[in-house]
Formats: sequence, C-alpha cells, structure tokens
Amino acid sequence: MSSIFKVKKKFDLRTLIISALIPLVVGFLIAFLTPDQGAIYGSLNLPSFAPPGYVFAPVWTILYILMGISAYRILMVGKTGINVKLQIYVYALQLALNFLWSFLFFTWQLRGLALIEIIFLLVFVLLTMALFNNRDKLSAKLLIPYLLWIIYATVLNFSVWNLN
Repeated sequence: MSSIFKVKKKFDLRTLIISALIPLVVGFLIAFLTPDQGAIYGSLNLPSFAPPGYVFAPVWTILYILMGISAYRILMVGKTGINVKLQIYVYALQLALNFLWSFLFFTWQLRGLALIEIIFLLVFVLLTMALFNNRDKLSAKLLIPYLLWIIYATVLNFSVWNLN
C-alpha cells in the first residue's frame, strides 16, 4: 500500500472511497445539471490559450480524485483525535463554490459574477491548503494541481468575460 493512503500508519478503505466519491459526485452533478457546457463553451470567443473542450472532463476527474485523497488524509488525522472540523468545513465550502461556478458561468451566463466567485474559490482553496498543511503537509500538496488549475481558470474566466 502506498504511503499516500497511510496516515499515522493507518489505512481505511471505506473513508478513502467516501472521500474520493464526494468530489466526484459533485463533478457528476455539475455535468448532469449543466449539460450544455460544451456547446456554450464552443460558442464563446475564446483566448488563444483556452484549452479544447474535451480537456475539461479528464482534468476535473483527476483533480476531484486528488481532492478526495487530500480530504481522506485529513479525515484520517481526525481519527487520531486531532480536531479537523475547521479543515473539513473550509474544504466543504470550497467544494460548494466549485459547484456554484458552473451555474454562474454556463447556466446563467453571468461571467462577470462567475469571475468574482472564482476569485472567492481561489481564496478558499488557498485557505483549505493552509489549514490542511497545519494537520498534514501531504494533503496540502495534493491540492497544488487544483490550485494551479483554478488560477488558470480564473485567468480564462477573465479573458472570456472580456472577449464576450
């Protein structure tokens, strides 16, 4: 068993599966509830650095899995008696902001408001990473790709808002 799944020499398959499924379900719900994302994205004036639409699903799947593993590690720290309620609360808030963004940007086409919201998301991802780092450094490091993607998405959101 890889050390990424062991926290304080303990592994809990049930907690790992639930932790990974939560962000994956959020991603599935986003895709299910905003089914026209691809068509809307394709109809926008996009900057030269915008990725093709087919990139988003695999990237988000990987990011959601990393988020789940990160949360799993924090939950495992919590099982050792260390209070991680604040960490999990902030993690849940950033996940809720992640969920909301697609509706603002695609469904309601409020790209300026989506830009403001993604900046809040960025702040909450940074806060989540800082709080996770206080309990388990690896859990914070697992969120680095997510942070980088949100920074990129923020620049992309700004550019799309500006071009459209």
